Amino acid sequence: MPASSKQQQPPELIHGVKPYKARKGEKFMNDKQRTHFRAILEGWRDELMDEVSRTVHAMQDETTCHWSYAAATGNASC
Repeated sequence: MPASSKQQQPPELIHGVKPYKARKGEKFMNDKQRTHFRAILEGWRDELMDEVSRTVHAMQDETTCHWSYAAATGNASC
């Protein structure tokens, strides 16, 4: 299949950020690259914080359910 007929796939996002395309002769970890890297780290941090929040809420709901069950059944030893 000729290269011109291939459909280009959108680039994979890295924590919600498009991959950085370095230019020829560009100095490694220049200001643009550091800004891009920071955006990836911030996106990753946001994903982790969302996951922490979901986990905490799930644990709180689970604890509430156990306490509600214990109160309803009179089984306070849980």
